[in-house]
Amino acid sequence: MLMLSRCLQFSYTGGLIQKVGGCWRDVRQQLDANQPNGLRRYEGLGFRRSMKTYGYAWFLDKIDWSTLTFRQPYAAYMMFNNPSLQTIYRARYHQVRDVRVDFIRVDKAYQWMLEFSGIPACLDLLEGYLRELCLCAFRKDVFFHVKAALKPDYMEAALSGEIPLCYDSVNDAMLKENQPLQLAHGNRLAVKDVHGQFAWLWKPIDDHFERQGWGEKPYRGLFQQSFYAVKTARGKAGARKWRQELKRSFIGSH
Repeated sequence: MLMLSRCLQFSYTGGLIQKVGGCWRDVRQQLDANQPNGLRRYEGLGFRRSMKTYGYAWFLDKIDWSTLTFRQPYAAYMMFNNPSLQTIYRARYHQVRDVRVDFIRVDKAYQWMLEFSGIPACLDLLEGYLRELCLCAFRKDVFFHVKAALKPDYMEAALSGEIPLCYDSVNDAMLKENQPLQLAHGNRLAVKDVHGQFAWLWKPIDDHFERQGWGEKPYRGLFQQSFYAVKTARGKAGARKWRQELKRSFIGSH
């Protein structure tokens, strides 16, 4: 998202794209005593190179367009992963940072699934890892949504997804004026059972539910990335089984 926003800035407004290293440059090295070889590597989109070759700016082959992530081994060195470029999201910096890290983790797991596709035990382990990533991301989004109601002492753990989403733990994390938590009930609720709740929270937007802002929560994008990774490695049946296991774990632990 950050990468595309920077590109759009020069598509619809003025400015010199040459001054944006992440867009203009391809690869550069910078002295860094903390690196094993004494150099830190930076990867950009390489518009300078593509403009010279084709006459217009276009992306080098560093993006996996099917997953909308940077390819390996470029991902770890992309300049758009640099926190200094994320200051435009200062109000939500910590959430943006955590989401970025989570998507990088899913992408790495996807690469490992392709590499070890012939070893079922490895795929089982990676599937479990992806499930836990998705559930942790869900907890982060829930607590970020009610951030103003959290006790300061519980804030860090809650926004890191470390606090379970059961009644007692959530109630303990809330400010005194928000205790005790009230449970929603009644015949007018659109979601009436846990199976409907799971569908509302996790399934793609192709049904009758009105999710409003929850349709675009980061955990849903992470879930879709993970589902795609499992489907690529194990086919549609394997991906559906993975989603069913996610549902079982979600109902049992949230």
